[in-house]
Amino acid sequence: MTLSHKNMNDFDKRQLILMLQTINNYKSDKVGISRVINNIGGLLNVLEDFDLNWKEKVRSYWFDLEIEYSVALSKGITNFDTESQNTIRNAIEEIAKLVESKLKLYNDAEFDDIEAQK
Repeated sequence: MTLSHKNMNDFDKRQLILMLQTINNYKSDKVGISRVINNIGGLLNVLEDFDLNWKEKVRSYWFDLEIEYSVALSKGITNFDTESQNTIRNAIEEIAKLVESKLKLYNDAEFDDIEAQK
């Protein structure tokens, strides 16, 4: 089921905000990639009323993170090579863009609703 941005509930909005906080914490070296993978994956799973196409796009980038991390773990690598760093950076940025675009739609819809009530 695909729902419009106007149907996004406050619970889902909070999950999106938590995703962005996780990404920002990663970018500022407050959390590692394993925390990003766990948080984003868990938050995706609990979204209630959400566009399935959007979720699949996020999940595809999340999967890129999971693969890079799993390969590093299996090889006992603690530092990612340049190619892996680029893949991780790209996936993180794309997830952030997708989340930010959904939040913008939600915020615009809230503003439209307030204006309509005037």
